[in-house]
Amino acid sequence: EWITINKNSLDKMVVHRIDITASTSSSSEYTFSLGSANYKNVSFADVNGDGKIDILAVLESGDVSVCLFTGDGFTGANISNSLNPKPQFLKADNSNTFAEEQNTKVFADINGDRKADLITFNGSTIYVSFSNGNGFPQYDMSKEAKGLFQLADVNADGKVDIVALGLKEVVKKTPFLFTLDGFFVESMDINEYEPVASLEILFSDKETEDLVERVSTNDGKETKINCEFNRDLAGAVKPETGSYPNLPNLSGDQLVTAVETNPGDGLPKTKETYQYNDSKVHIGNNDEMGLLGFKSTTKETSVITPEGEKKVSTQITEYNQTDPIELGKPSKVKTYNATGNLQDEVSIQYEKVTTPNGTLTHRIKSQNDTIYENGNYFSQNTISYEYDTNG
Repeated sequence: EWITINKNSLDKMVVHRIDITASTSSSSEYTFSLGSANYKNVSFADVNGDGKIDILAVLESGDVSVCLFTGDGFTGANISNSLNPKPQFLKADNSNTFAEEQNTKVFADINGDRKADLITFNGSTIYVSFSNGNGFPQYDMSKEAKGLFQLADVNADGKVDIVALGLKEVVKKTPFLFTLDGFFVESMDINEYEPVASLEILFSDKETEDLVERVSTNDGKETKINCEFNRDLAGAVKPETGSYPNLPNLSGDQLVTAVETNPGDGLPKTKETYQYNDSKVHIGNNDEMGLLGFKSTTKETSVITPEGEKKVSTQITEYNQTDPIELGKPSKVKTYNATGNLQDEVSIQYEKVTTPNGTLTHRIKSQNDTIYENGNYFSQNTISYEYDTNG
């Protein structure tokens, strides 16, 4: 089957069919009205999940119009006018940017409910609005992503993902020319777009069904665990930082942000909260590639009593992200008491060695532990490790 639309009236659609087995052809004409004669980016997608293709368009006002196909014809226009910001209407005067021209409005099933959702590019942000069956009432997801994007099921979960390639605009000048016949050709500015060193995969769904959120026993003991998507945590991933081979970790992980434990028997609850900073990954050969971990992580421990929550300690772990030998292992761990005074500082050194079977491994070479009392130096202990031929 293929579809043609009357280019003059823009209100009739003809569906042409060819039956190869019966060697026959036929056509059916359907009228529709999108509520305005000014629209662009006409698309066909199944908005309500009934297996029939519906017609959609972005109007000049930025509203989205949907006409559902019933099998016999199209319903009247269902116009979604509450999206903010409005989807961009491509201008006829060719003043659209390169990214605007390339990132036209598309419709695809992002959340796996078999209904086509709206994906639109506005400024430097990608917006996603889930279909409610006859339109798009609000944006449900958004992500800053300068450049171009394409759709593909990257993680094979049956849901369409958004793959964004970063671009930067570069203004270049043409040469200043002097022709043989004495005419000057002035230098002109030309806008070009060059890729930046980032390819970001914006997963369409944040999988949580396999995450443990609560563990309890019959005698009143309970542990609650809270996780969040890594790119939803401020500072956990910094997409526009780093340089090859150490790049931002855009894997789409779930990170533990809080653990609250109730030991029962009337004892105080304990709570641990976590913060993460700048996750990186090392791209290299098979022996050296891997996660570089975070630049630092912070764990704050507190107790919860009827009088309220009181901080007990804060632990900051630092990682050496510039040395592939350490591959994200902690290089320094500092522990502070409730008043913020340093209590303990552990520094760890690693080495890379070849195992008896010829592979490379990383192991601790030495560990230095410095003890403080309310921030004042008290003692120091150093441990050096030696290994036999078996490692």
